[in-house]
Formats: sequence, C-alpha cells, structure tokens
Amino acid sequence: MTPRPMRRASSCRRAELALALALVWGGCTCTRIAGPAAQLVEAARGFSNLKSLPGSALAIQHLEISRITAEPELAPPRVVFSFDLEGALDGVPVSALGVEKVPMAYRGSRWQPQGSPLPRLEQTLAALRPRSQGVVRWLIRVDVGKVEVTEERAGGARKGVRLVESPDGGVQAPN
Repeated sequence: MTPRPMRRASSCRRAELALALALVWGGCTCTRIAGPAAQLVEAARGFSNLKSLPGSALAIQHLEISRITAEPELAPPRVVFSFDLEGALDGVPVSALGVEKVPMAYRGSRWQPQGSPLPRLEQTLAALRPRSQGVVRWLIRVDVGKVEVTEERAGGARKGVRLVESPDGGVQAPN
C-alpha cells in the first residue's frame, strides 16, 4: 500500500511540471516559432533604442515606435509603423512624428532594415539641412504621401514648408 501514494504524488508532480511548462511555453513570445511577421514586428520595436541614424547627423533623445504592422508577403518584406521622435540635427532641435514604411532584409539570424530605419524622416532632414541657417526648431510631420515642416526661426517667426515627394520616394525642399 505504501508504494501507491508515492506513485500518485510522483504523477501529480509530473502533471504540475507539465502544466508549468505548458504555461511558460504558451506565454512565450518566442519569435522563431511565431514566424516572420512576429520577427519583423520585434525588429521594428528595436528601433526605439536608436540614439542616432546611421549616416545622419541626427542625435536622437527619444524615439517611440508604435502601431507596428508587418507585411512579410511583400518583396522585400516591410514593416509599417508610427513614430514620435525628439532629437537634434546640427544643434537644431527636431520634433517629428509620422508613419514610416521600412523594407527589411533577413541578415545573419535577424531582420534588419534595408537602409535607414526611418527613411522618409532621414530624407526630410537631408532636404532641410541646407535651410538650417537661423532655424531654432523644426516640427516635422511625415504622413503617407506628404511631409509638412514648420520652421521656428529666431524672434519667434514660424514658417510652414511643404516638402515635395518625388516619384522615386525621395523628399525635396522647394526653393
């Protein structure tokens, strides 16, 4: 009679262990198992940790990425997300928000952007940089199909600038 309760206890422990593993495994956000869409979303979340853009003079103080959508079926796969950024370009404060569509590539063992993680913002800043003389702050809104900029100048003057998007996706400042 003594061995029987031991078996029950042992089988109860096994059941508890199996349940604990199932709960841990079921709650796991293991992106390898979830597939490319989850991996792309996770890669885009990582953009929030950027302190600068590669090849740009923009220093990022705060970057929030939200509303991430993965499109793994496209060639190349891409992520679409909203962003809110505070930073500085050549000492000029920059506040930007908008939507980015970023083509991604699988390199090594993870997804990475093909080029800049914020391509339209980076193109916008490149177009604005020659205009920085006398600018105290830039307020930038990057929307689908348009980019709007408000330049705050010394003395409190504000000037709205609507940037032109070229057919190849580039952004240009009007003269």
